[in-house]
Amino acid sequence: MRICTGLCVILCVLVALPALAEPPAGAFTVYRPYNALLQQTCPQKRLYYLSPADLNDLLVQDFPAILKPREKGRLMHANDERISCAKNIAGANCENRAMLRAIDRTHLMVRFVGMLCKKAPACRSQSNCG
Repeated sequence: MRICTGLCVILCVLVALPALAEPPAGAFTVYRPYNALLQQTCPQKRLYYLSPADLNDLLVQDFPAILKPREKGRLMHANDERISCAKNIAGANCENRAMLRAIDRTHLMVRFVGMLCKKAPACRSQSNCG
């Protein structure tokens, strides 16, 4: 009986792994305009290595603070985080994607990347910035 239960567990894991390995369709497409602008604006800083938490601080706290009230209102209205991240338990990645989508939709990506290039410290490797 234990062997049968163990085999069932292994089979379930093997069937589920491919589904877990791939992100949802389009999950990372929002990073394309962001990364392209980073490469054009400040490639020497290698800011694609920012940790999700550091990027989140810049997206959620620093960037809205430099916007005019009307721009900030448009940005917050375009941010679909409450809906798109409702099932997420923890982590900054979903919030980052939602905010980057909102920045892209409101045509503020150039300003965000400009602020990021000025404010963020250069990175040496993944999550090793400053």
